[in-house]
Amino acid sequence: MVGRLDELRPQLINLDLAAGKPARMRRLSCSFLAAIFTVLAACEPAQDSGPAVAADTAQPAGRIDSILPMAEAVRRFREGLTEVTHLEGGATSRDQLVKDFVRAIESNDTTAIQRMAVSRAEYAYLYFPTSMYMKKPYEQAPALAWFLNAQNSEKGISRVMRRLGGHDLAFDSYTCSEETREGENTFWRSCTVTYVDPQDGARATRRLFGTIIARAGRHKFLSFANDF
Repeated sequence: MVGRLDELRPQLINLDLAAGKPARMRRLSCSFLAAIFTVLAACEPAQDSGPAVAADTAQPAGRIDSILPMAEAVRRFREGLTEVTHLEGGATSRDQLVKDFVRAIESNDTTAIQRMAVSRAEYAYLYFPTSMYMKKPYEQAPALAWFLNAQNSEKGISRVMRRLGGHDLAFDSYTCSEETREGENTFWRSCTVTYVDPQDGARATRRLFGTIIARAGRHKFLSFANDF
């Protein structure tokens, strides 16, 4: 619970509940805060949705309610989505996915970045059913897991594009220190990229994206959370 509050703290601070705000704005801000705390209080503690989503940042569908049986929570999350059976887009190898990612950053190509990210439907049908969030002690409603993952991912890629977008990064290499499997999915986490930082011209090694997922020969980003 505390961890989730810490993740949202910067967003809550931005609401600025200082006394100088007009009364109407303070009431709206308080209402928003109350809604956020209600959602978090209803859910069990869970690790970061590193399996995080993606450039598709649609809001969670339906009601987020940890009291619902997991099967019902998944059914509600899938409402309105077209069922998918495989990852679409991305790349045929992990190496190619990372190269395409760096090239998209250098050319400020946000459309290409979005095609590399797991979609909400892929998250609902291909990732979540065999994820750790289906069972205790990490059990978490899919709508909330997607929401937190998508928000962190959007924040991450925005920072990367703002700091590195449009610059030649002289991409050198990358490494991933962890490989895991869940069902038909393979994941690589803790990946770092070595490149030339355009701000000082020095070679740097940082985590520029989050989890990579592979399924049936296709590779995409499950998250763009990074060191920025």
